[in-house]
Amino acid sequence: MPFSRYSSRSSAGSQTYIPPHIQQAMDRHMQQSMPAHLRKYAENSNGYVPQHAQQEIAQYMQKSMPSHLKRYAKPYMQQSVMAQQTPSPATPAAPSVTPGQTIIPGPASGFNTVPPPEATSQVQDLSQPQPAQSAPPAQNTPPSPNQEFDFITNPETPKRGFTLPGSGSQSTRILLAAAGLLVVIIVFTFVKSLLGGNSNLAASFMGVIQDQQEIIHLVSSTTNQQNQSQNLSSSSQNFAITAQLSIASAQNSLGNYLVANGQKVNTKELNLKVNPALDAQLTNAATAGTYDTTFRSILTTQLNLYINDMRQTYAQTKGKHGRALLNGDYNQAQLLLTQLGQPSTS
Repeated sequence: MPFSRYSSRSSAGSQTYIPPHIQQAMDRHMQQSMPAHLRKYAENSNGYVPQHAQQEIAQYMQKSMPSHLKRYAKPYMQQSVMAQQTPSPATPAAPSVTPGQTIIPGPASGFNTVPPPEATSQVQDLSQPQPAQSAPPAQNTPPSPNQEFDFITNPETPKRGFTLPGSGSQSTRILLAAAGLLVVIIVFTFVKSLLGGNSNLAASFMGVIQDQQEIIHLVSSTTNQQNQSQNLSSSSQNFAITAQLSIASAQNSLGNYLVANGQKVNTKELNLKVNPALDAQLTNAATAGTYDTTFRSILTTQLNLYINDMRQTYAQTKGKHGRALLNGDYNQAQLLLTQLGQPSTS
């Protein structure tokens, strides 16, 4: 196979000892995964490997090899690729060495290629700090078993990703709990804001329901008292019956809408606009014989207040369902106001 030439040789002068099982794993990786444009240099046993191809092979090894093999990538390149660029004469000429430099002999195995002019002995400048991996060992001896297999006994610590709540530190758990509480508050605020987005809108809806309660109270007290109903014209009596049924239905729909959006409606709050003074005014009108005209005047005023409150609430409302309810109640109130404005008939 083309990569069988990539063998480690622990002859005198090699820089780093590569254990046989590591060498075999690296050979297998290169044989199976090297790109085609680099593989051609391996298959051509007598071809020259350009400098740029050497660099691409080295980069590919660093990128693709498992972490426990990457530590051997550089000596593997020196012994199996870069060293092939150096001729192996029977009696190599001793290179010139300047002060502060030392010669690192190259390995004897690898690509059988024609060396470029600049590929002679590798020279290392001792005056500059060098990585520990590229420094030649003092003796060509295999590493101890502990060093050879330290990638198994002391593997790289994986980066921690997202962990479930409770598995981190106490500060992390506190932050997660605070974040959860914040989400609950946001959801609660959103639900409360469904009526329109501000705190005054719920009160505005409640004001409309209270207007409805006052109108229902006035017309029901009239129809429930025989002596007062006798003082009403037939048109006023028809209006009272229609108003009681239609506005009671509208009030029930708006009340359910408020409850569905988290607003409680209690009887005490519902009757806040019931005005005893209006009841007394109607009672006095019955005694004075002016009950029908007084009733029509009071209900006209109350309907106009009711319509005005619905206009304001509708302008503040963003929800489609709430606006639809208010629009229907508004049209209904306009019809009642028209019916009440017709001349009374006895």
